[in-house]
Amino acid sequence: DPKRALSKKRRPGKAPVVISRRHLAAAGCAILILAGVVAGLWLLGRWNTREASDITAAPVSLPDKYADRFLELNAMLTAVRERLSNLNEPTRPQREQMETAAARLREAEEKRNAGDITAVALAEEALEYYLAALIAPASMTFVPSGQVTVDGVAQRAPAFYIDKTEVTLREFAQFCAQVEDGWPLPDELTGAGDMYGEHPVHYVTWFDAQAYAVWKKKALPTRAQWARAAYGNPQASDIYPWGGEWQTDAANVQTNNGTQPVRSFKSDATWSGCFDMAGNVMEWTRTAATNNGKNAFPDFGDSMFVCGGSFLTAQPLRGAALRPVETRSPDLGFRCVIEIATTAESVALLLDRAK
Repeated sequence: DPKRALSKKRRPGKAPVVISRRHLAAAGCAILILAGVVAGLWLLGRWNTREASDITAAPVSLPDKYADRFLELNAMLTAVRERLSNLNEPTRPQREQMETAAARLREAEEKRNAGDITAVALAEEALEYYLAALIAPASMTFVPSGQVTVDGVAQRAPAFYIDKTEVTLREFAQFCAQVEDGWPLPDELTGAGDMYGEHPVHYVTWFDAQAYAVWKKKALPTRAQWARAAYGNPQASDIYPWGGEWQTDAANVQTNNGTQPVRSFKSDATWSGCFDMAGNVMEWTRTAATNNGKNAFPDFGDSMFVCGGSFLTAQPLRGAALRPVETRSPDLGFRCVIEIATTAESVALLLDRAK
């Protein structure tokens, strides 16, 4: 019906929405622009935040030579700490040394990040303590690096281990019997081992002492090392281990009774844990009276410093005497050290020693 059809066309209704490609393109552009603005603002905020973080956190560079040394120390520290990680049951001293080392290392890293050159010295101390924990030799005591005054001159002694007691007759006799091609026991000590095995060995020349030290992969102490172990602590007396006043029977000094077993006098114990440095026997060092431009190893007729008192001679800890290297005396013996240097060569040797 034409009328009905016409009436349908005239009914009111929603006009169709015509969306052209042009409209779609415009809308898309608007969306992209808006998204770009939002993304740009977000990235700008992230960049500003990161930039602010970098400004506050970025480490200040050390001068080149200190930076290079710090990197070298870090490599050695990594090697030593890796070896220490294999320890199953560290002793109490080892745990304490590792804790001290870790604290020094944290402080070193903080100083490094602040551009403070003292970071290097702290890293060296950390390495010394880690090495001390790694080798942990029996019957020796660890002496950290530090200042000591010798003949009125202050000097720094690097870290080392030192024998707690003087080398005993029993220990020296073992060396004489076991070293390749043998080594002669002093005639005066022949047959004395059974009764006097725990007494300090004596009647030994400097060369006897040096040979024993090499056999044990140790060294004779320098005079500075001996002094550092004896009195190189601000609270320690440089007269006697127990203080500045003489005490009767505190040490085997001027008794004329001969040597006594090591550790017999508990008062004769230094701050570092060494016994009999004031008495029993005097002790060889590897410090010469004068080097005269020669190597450290002396010739016959050269004199070396001896330290400590003996059952024949009273001498303050800070004192020393000179003896020709071929001297053999009833009151002259020795003890040994293991040096803990922070050079690459020394660290390699200590790592090998700890295998």
